[in-house]
Amino acid sequence: MLPIDSYNRMAERCGCFNNKQNIDSSEKNWQQQCYCSKQQYIRDMNSIDLDITSENQVRNVEKQLTSNEISEWLHQGSGFKWSCPETQSLLVFGYGSLVWLPKFAFHNREVGYVHGFVRRFWQGNISHRGVPGSPGRVVTLVPDDKGVTWGVTFHLKGKKQIEAALRHLVTREMINGGYEIRTAKFYGHRTYDILTFVAMPDNAHYLGPAPVETVAATIVNSRGRSGHNLEYIFNLIDTLRREAPQGVDNHLTSLEEACHRILCSIFKKRHRIFCCSDTNETELMTDCRECLTTKHSDDDHYIIYCFAQRMDRIRLSSMSDAP
Repeated sequence: MLPIDSYNRMAERCGCFNNKQNIDSSEKNWQQQCYCSKQQYIRDMNSIDLDITSENQVRNVEKQLTSNEISEWLHQGSGFKWSCPETQSLLVFGYGSLVWLPKFAFHNREVGYVHGFVRRFWQGNISHRGVPGSPGRVVTLVPDDKGVTWGVTFHLKGKKQIEAALRHLVTREMINGGYEIRTAKFYGHRTYDILTFVAMPDNAHYLGPAPVETVAATIVNSRGRSGHNLEYIFNLIDTLRREAPQGVDNHLTSLEEACHRILCSIFKKRHRIFCCSDTNETELMTDCRECLTTKHSDDDHYIIYCFAQRMDRIRLSSMSDAP
């Protein structure tokens, strides 16, 4: 975290504030109150004189764990016997389910982006969002020189927090997910070296690219022990829209729209089954209690939830032509 005087100077340059008394002393509240100052800070971070002394920089920066140290820890066998000193820290970048469901304790989270990658639903999953023989699809990072991927970096501090997070992430991302540890530069309030998890094309679960409608059909028809595959994509997109709308790219929106088109077809079919078969197409898209509440299979509860929560978007998709 930078000294509050630095945030004060940024806020003074912004029209959101009339005076310094409006500025909260915490970084989190500053981010929430002053979005345009935050963006200006990101753009100008290398050119603004922040008047930070080298002494303060040394005092505030903790030694970060390196990827080599993490690898050494992973290769020491079962039991996770390796430990880290309390003074160390670790930064982990999430761009998929970690954005909205980290499931580990952290010191703070920071929205930002990494360069040189794009986010793609090219990784298969047979545990959390699919099953063996019928994998779901989740995201990975794919190298792209001009790519930018927005997500969340989690700041971990101290032995207890770091070790607990790594135990969770190794199981979730590597053992169950097929991902590998990679390093990258993260651009947020400052530039950080971060660790992230990437699914390489040679892993056993990798599915690779496919037509949008094919990927969407897999997502709509897949679920695993963590829930429906639709929950994964919708929670990811909805969270990015709230926290980093510039991160919702064409790949995500085209998949979302394709999923909505399939849900629209399912909704119309349910309407004919549970209501009446002679209604016209316009009436099929009206709110119908039977369509929204009747459950006719064990796998339908999240799809019914989508009807209730995303009906405006589903209706909109019915008006557009499928590719």
